Amino acid sequence: MLSSLQDNLGVYNGSSWGSAYVRVANQEKVVEYEDPLFQERFGSNVGRPCYKFWRRRSPCKGCVSEKALISKRPESKEETAKDGRVYLMTSVPVCLNGQWSTIETIKDVTEAKVGLDILQIIASSLDIRRVYNLISLELKKVIEFDRMSMTVLDEMGEGTVETFVLTKGYRRTELKEGTHYPLSGSLLEKLMHTRAPVLVDDTLTPVVETDRILLKEGIRSRFSFPLEYKGQIIGSLNFGSKRPGSFKESHARLLNYIAPQLAIAVENTRLFRKIKDSEERYRTLVDSFPHLFFTRKKEGAFSLLSPSVKTITGYRPQEFYARSTLMDSLIYPEDAGKVKAELAVVWDGSSPSSRNLEYRISHKEGRTVWLSQDSYPVRDPRGKIVCHESLSRDKTEAKKIEEIKDNLMRDVT
Repeated sequence: MLSSLQDNLGVYNGSSWGSAYVRVANQEKVVEYEDPLFQERFGSNVGRPCYKFWRRRSPCKGCVSEKALISKRPESKEETAKDGRVYLMTSVPVCLNGQWSTIETIKDVTEAKVGLDILQIIASSLDIRRVYNLISLELKKVIEFDRMSMTVLDEMGEGTVETFVLTKGYRRTELKEGTHYPLSGSLLEKLMHTRAPVLVDDTLTPVVETDRILLKEGIRSRFSFPLEYKGQIIGSLNFGSKRPGSFKESHARLLNYIAPQLAIAVENTRLFRKIKDSEERYRTLVDSFPHLFFTRKKEGAFSLLSPSVKTITGYRPQEFYARSTLMDSLIYPEDAGKVKAELAVVWDGSSPSSRNLEYRISHKEGRTVWLSQDSYPVRDPRGKIVCHESLSRDKTEAKKIEEIKDNLMRDVT
């Protein structure tokens, strides 16, 4: 019988998320037995209707014990209590002395649910800062706090700590989000020595220097949990409460479950931030670049065009993206054959590049524009050419000067 109960604990079976409480109810929904652990946790309900446990006046909708008595097999469902705690209830029908009853296990799975929800939240974004408030709200379901932050070691190795993200239930704070402060005298420094969670029961008796800072803000107790990535502590998840002794070592159970993914998320966010910063710098460079830079696939589609294409051709980048043949149609017919032949040997690999290819195009306003173009093939990991990167310089003014020089030379001779 007990093995049947364990088998029907489902996804939470064998986990460390709390204890399973056991009771027996008869067909009239009256509790006949509760194990000592049940009574210690909830008090005695023997002789009372089973639904009184849920603080209800009538039987639960979709009563799992009723279903079990009808189906004559174990039934399970989740139930949310008035205080917001979530329980997994499993009911196993048994016949005792000719009378059918149900053996019920009631398991508090609130932390397990919060843990699973947080993992889904973390996985939903490349930037932990965008979903941090949602994580904070989930953790608040199981841990009471007035302040929560993530601190990370400075990547430059300068012995400083950054308050990476922060939520708080009060206004003034010295350790704001984005603030850098010395590693020395911080909870993170202590974590790096102990490699274990740090509890500060009362900041009136400070453990580290930052306890004194947060005491001025009304924070009386603190709890810090290490974030470890590839064997190295990279930061910590921190809680602060205005109540002394607010945190317990048991809180570490849930944090131990989510901390590895949080640490990965922090590293991903840092990488994402670096890539974004690089993209911004690259975009600024491209936007201010006077020459035309573009990437074009073999079938003719453009995957990148610098904004300078508008100045050089008169057409916006979006027009070239929408109509891949637009650029070809601008080339003078007298030059089109030369351009096609020159690029063909680059596409088939016969030539490593095309340099100083000069040709004319018609500007949208009708004037002639001379271009000098360099093109280079881009290969995939297997060596196949997938696109060209090209740089085109406007040589129109240079050509006019050359023409003037030629005319002058003719006049002299």
